[in-house]
Amino acid sequence: MSRLPRSPHLGSALGALALVVAVVALVVTLTRGDPKPDLAKRIVYVSNVTGKDDTADKEIRADCPDATMLIGGGSAVQHGNESPSVAMYQGFPVDNGWEVQAHLTNPPKTTRFPNWDLFAIAICLRT
Repeated sequence: MSRLPRSPHLGSALGALALVVAVVALVVTLTRGDPKPDLAKRIVYVSNVTGKDDTADKEIRADCPDATMLIGGGSAVQHGNESPSVAMYQGFPVDNGWEVQAHLTNPPKTTRFPNWDLFAIAICLRT
């Protein structure tokens, strides 16, 4: 049985090497065929918004255009000077878009809800 000397830093070094290889593979995949890659010019932001009203539960989706692929997404709640208590309970990729869902928390039963709208933002990459 052969015994190799153990280094306490070997695990960290291998982890760092694996990370570098993964990053290089991602860059090569995203830029292949383009001798001067400019990723900033290939990123497209798409948004979609619900109506601004007092609906308690809302959902909306922003879809990436043709010839692009979804790489991320986000959401925002706009409510002006009113202050609704809104919980964003889901944000996830669907097909080639980003869907978000939110609802008012503890809405008062005797008064109208504050008006609010929900934005979905898809971050897309031209392929």
